[in-house]
Amino acid sequence: MRAYLLAMVILAAAGGLLLLATGMPWLIADVTGHAALSPAGQQQWSGEQVAPLARAVGLVALAGIAGTVASRGKGRIAVGVVLALAAVVGAW
Repeated sequence: MRAYLLAMVILAAAGGLLLLATGMPWLIADVTGHAALSPAGQQQWSGEQVAPLARAVGLVALAGIAGTVASRGKGRIAVGVVLALAAVVGAW
């Protein structure tokens, strides 16, 4: 039971952190350019623009909590496989 609870806490933390991180700015650049081609100024890219799959992986992790709680046996194994695949995609 302790390992089960620990897995749920880790899933919640990972999913929440991914969703939080994708909404924050990841890259801010000062751009200087020719006035006719592009305006000078500051460009900002969020985590969702830099790594669009990270938000989806965060949602899958949070959904994995419900899937794990609602399933047993082979269903729980299937949820684990989906979560493992999502982790691979998130690490890529």
